[in-house]
Amino acid sequence: MLPDPALVKERITPYIDQRGPDECWPWTASCCPGGYGKIKIKQKTYSAHRLAHYAAHGWIDANLNVNHTCIGNRPCCNPAHLYQGTQRQNILDMHAQRRWVYGENHHAGKRHSYAVVTAVRERATAGESVPAIARDLGIPLGTAYDYARGRSRKYAA
Repeated sequence: MLPDPALVKERITPYIDQRGPDECWPWTASCCPGGYGKIKIKQKTYSAHRLAHYAAHGWIDANLNVNHTCIGNRPCCNPAHLYQGTQRQNILDMHAQRRWVYGENHHAGKRHSYAVVTAVRERATAGESVPAIARDLGIPLGTAYDYARGRSRKYAA
């Protein structure tokens, strides 16, 4: 259960850089590794943006997230930029705002470039054997099969 909204507002206000009504209001105190602001009230740690929404609107559905409408600004605590929504809505927002990390920008995608993935697909489609492609490009055989079959890195080609 969340503390009294008046207490929450009193505790979080000094740590929010309140700017114009349409601007982001960054959290100026500590943040978690994911970039969201955090604060401890009565021995419990809360996300700052959730508390900002709570202080402004007085309630939060425990089954919903408090999502941001602003792009890539996790410390933002402007209630005008926050809404309650499902995790699915949050993921759809991430895709729509191009915040989802794909391909070579993803930590797991740095191993092979788009050019390698595309080469595997083109050569396999042309009839070349996948083991030969893997040997030639110096990539693991299983990875080459995944690229050739489109099971991995589907967006690359």
